[in-house]
Amino acid sequence: MSLQWPDLTAWSTMWAPDQGPEITAAVLAQLQDGLTKDAVLFSSQYGFTDQGIADVMAQIGKAQAASRFVFDRSEYLGRYETPVVDGLIAQLQPDQWAIGTAPDGRDILHSKICALLYPDGTGWTFSGSFNLSASAEREFNVADFIWSRSRAEAFAVEIQARLTWCRAHQPQPPQASDATDPQADAGKEEPGP
Repeated sequence: MSLQWPDLTAWSTMWAPDQGPEITAAVLAQLQDGLTKDAVLFSSQYGFTDQGIADVMAQIGKAQAASRFVFDRSEYLGRYETPVVDGLIAQLQPDQWAIGTAPDGRDILHSKICALLYPDGTGWTFSGSFNLSASAEREFNVADFIWSRSRAEAFAVEIQARLTWCRAHQPQPPQASDATDPQADAGKEEPGP
């Protein structure tokens, strides 16, 4: 199925490692803009270790109860991801977040998406291979930033569906966890500055 975005007003693509820190800064700046303008956030993350972005996501989630957050279970179990994700979900309501796998119950949730729905009717999305971590800044990755309400709404529908499925079919951890799985970190570097 091919989707088209007739309301697309801007599209920007950035590449890491050349623009790695700039990608992180752009995501953070747009989330901060969304926070100040009362946008609702839908986010699905794999390999999520950026504390600054997690802090802004938590603020948006507390301010906008319709915001939703999904995290991959295999990455969540790693020692670098668990504290960041636990700190974020501890500030959210249980219906706002889920940690899980793809619907077959085995595969990863490999998406790296943020979708902001602004009250003025506009929308913004971040997607690509760039996960929100220091290591992504140093590796070959791509990030697309697209201004389109219809695209943001399409991502919101998909993220809500993943969250609903994970909550219905997979056990969820407590609001905060100190349990990590050392195997989840095999071959990973500790996050950079």
